[in-house]
Amino acid sequence: MNYEILITGANRGLGLALTEKLLAGGQHIHAIYRRESQDLLQLQEKYPGSLQLYPGDVSDENSIRQALEGIASQTSSLDIILNNAGVNTERSGPLM
Repeated sequence: MNYEILITGANRGLGLALTEKLLAGGQHIHAIYRRESQDLLQLQEKYPGSLQLYPGDVSDENSIRQALEGIASQTSSLDIILNNAGVNTERSGPLM
């Protein structure tokens, strides 16, 4: 079964790995990323039509609103949301 899946924080680490694994399984992914990455762009080339990319920062409501408007223009519903992106309110330490 194919699902429409939204993944936040998809440009690196766990988000990128989830994106790649789900694409390989035939899923359609809407990926929100804060910083563009070559790895994510390569996945888009490898899975044309299955990966839609949207810039967005989960700490910026307007940014996310724009990303969601882009997603809404591509699909009428999402089956799964994987909110992988995090917000560091301290702005210090290893999560900076």
